[in-house]
Amino acid sequence: MTDHHTYIERFRARVERFLKRHKMAASTFGRLAQNNSKFVHNMRAGRIPRPATMNEIDRFMVEYNAAQKRAA
Repeated sequence: MTDHHTYIERFRARVERFLKRHKMAASTFGRLAQNNSKFVHNMRAGRIPRPATMNEIDRFMVEYNAAQKRAA
């Protein structure tokens, strides 16, 4: 397994954990994070996001988690 493949698999796992932790629908996540309700569906079907997109998604998840903690 290449480093790039491992990075993508870890990214996918982070997204799946985020969805489970926040009990968020995949379509809602995609719409909020990328204005694309099919983002997670496409990723689950094997589409590989661009590195810039993965960075944006990671930033969204960090910011969302921080906002949830502040609201609690």
